Amino acid sequence: MKKSIFRLKKVATIGAIFAVCMMFAGCKEEEDNDPHEFIVTFGSSDVPSQTVKDGEMATKPEDPTRNGYTFDAWYKEAEFTSEWNFESDAVTANVTLYAKWTALEQYSGEIEMVFVQGGTFRMGSENILDWEARPTREVTLSSYSIGKYQVTQREWISVMWPGTAPSSIYGIGDNYPKYDVSWDDIVGTFDTVTYINDKKRPPIPPKGFFGYEVNGVTYYTNGFCYRLSELAGDGRRYRLPTEAEWEFAARGGNQSEGYTYSGSNNIGDVAWYKENSKGGTQPFGSKSPNELGIYDMSGNVWEWCSDFMDKYPSSIIEFYPIGPKSGFSRVLRGGSWGSVEGCRVASRTSGKSDIRYVGVGFRVACNSE
Repeated sequence: MKKSIFRLKKVATIGAIFAVCMMFAGCKEEEDNDPHEFIVTFGSSDVPSQTVKDGEMATKPEDPTRNGYTFDAWYKEAEFTSEWNFESDAVTANVTLYAKWTALEQYSGEIEMVFVQGGTFRMGSENILDWEARPTREVTLSSYSIGKYQVTQREWISVMWPGTAPSSIYGIGDNYPKYDVSWDDIVGTFDTVTYINDKKRPPIPPKGFFGYEVNGVTYYTNGFCYRLSELAGDGRRYRLPTEAEWEFAARGGNQSEGYTYSGSNNIGDVAWYKENSKGGTQPFGSKSPNELGIYDMSGNVWEWCSDFMDKYPSSIIEFYPIGPKSGFSRVLRGGSWGSVEGCRVASRTSGKSDIRYVGVGFRVACNSE
């Protein structure tokens, strides 16, 4: 009787094992019928890897960024012999792609400037949409020059070497405006605490330690404007425009046609703004210029001016105004990719000098002599 029970148990066990084996065999056979999957790795970058089915194409990722370099393409070999084509190269095995970069040369030229002949204009607006721009007054300015375009990411990175790569969420590339930049980044700052605590410091700061002063603003040696002036070597002292200079240029100077926006009454002709920007900056100079041939003074990015922000003075006539002597924030003009009313030539707002804003950039100016 015991032997019979043992035989039954043995048969049952063998049957169970056979069933399990058949189950696994069936799973293996089913698995073998599924397409293979391979891993595509993007070497030496923060780009996440992709799982791709056999014979299908990998998805082209957003271009990676690297300070001091521009991205060229993804290659199949570390020697950069064959470029990977995301539209025709099928994945048939695990693969690692290699990013090819081109080093930026440090800036050695000059930013393209537009001469603005001095003149007299009516600054401000009585329009209810420009409530910060009242009262209007007559302003007279001397001649000066101002950037034809907003300072680009290419110019920023090369002057500030290697600079900081912006977020690709809001537009990235050599021909995009620099944004996410503070007033202090442009003008520079004097670190009083570090200087005082430096035991090797000279008793008196050496000549040029503070850079130079224009229109009541000191441009320090660690700021963009001072570095640009040194690199350009053309004798110009680059600076931010005063608010009055900015508005005169935005209105078209002595050639002004009295437009609401810089160069047109139709915002879409001259500005990247809330309705057409797709939520970010766009390449500079891709809209129509204003009467002076200056681009993007409405939209794309707000632009820093050198002035402190305050209410306009009650005086009806001013000569060469440079703004209040003190304040809590600095003037911003021109509107951005997220604006509508802010793109009007008279519209104004402000920001704290030490804060970087994703919708804020700048253009430079300099005296005409």
